Amino acid sequence: MATMIYKNGKWSEKVKEAKQQTHTVIQDTLLDPIESMATPDRQKFDSMSKYKQHLKEHGYEITGGDHLKGKGLHDYKAEVDKQGIRNEIIKQYHLIKWGMSPLTQKEIEQCTKEQKAVNQLKLEARYRTKRYLAQKAAQKAQSL
Repeated sequence: MATMIYKNGKWSEKVKEAKQQTHTVIQDTLLDPIESMATPDRQKFDSMSKYKQHLKEHGYEITGGDHLKGKGLHDYKAEVDKQGIRNEIIKQYHLIKWGMSPLTQKEIEQCTKEQKAVNQLKLEARYRTKRYLAQKAAQKAQSL
């Protein structure tokens, strides 16, 4: 089924235009010279290929973004032990809960304040539940 378009007061069939294929040209020259951090003389480059070659000669490589990766830099990913972290958090929680971990006075006051707030919320929830149940019971008694 053809697609119809309304143009100049007439309906006509839409004709697909052939897309022209063109080549993309990527220039090697840089508008602003790049200063090399790989050597102490801070040589400047206005050609990206020459800059990359310079880095390669000194043991570096461009990995993306604005950072270098290579000798003398920390280029490893730390492995995260999630279960170990989880176990450590649980251990510290129990130490604090049973008073076996040294806390500052400020931390103790904060914990006490938070515990009071939690207890207050529990009390309010209990009161709302009792009031709700009492209202339901009253409504049931009235309907009988």
